[in-house]
Amino acid sequence: MISVVALVRSKPGAAERVRIGLNSLISPTRAETGNIIYVIHESEDPNLFVSYEQWVSPEALQDHMQTPYVTEFIAHCAEAFAAAPELHTLTLFSSEAAIV
Repeated sequence: MISVVALVRSKPGAAERVRIGLNSLISPTRAETGNIIYVIHESEDPNLFVSYEQWVSPEALQDHMQTPYVTEFIAHCAEAFAAAPELHTLTLFSSEAAIV
């Protein structure tokens, strides 16, 4: 299993465009066989969105990043991003039983 935290920053005034684009990723991403968790959060900073994802393997994440809906989202929102989205991959080191 691999986890990801992605930080997506929009330019001022472009948050709604990014929000709509991110929203369009939720259903198809959750339907992917390799996806365990996919949630998107809004920050108190109106231009910052944070996703938390869990995938069955690094390959499942790589496959996700190459889906048409992800590549279309990136292309469609490129001008609205303040910077390229930041992806931080995480590996669980505590017991899964400790997750409440």
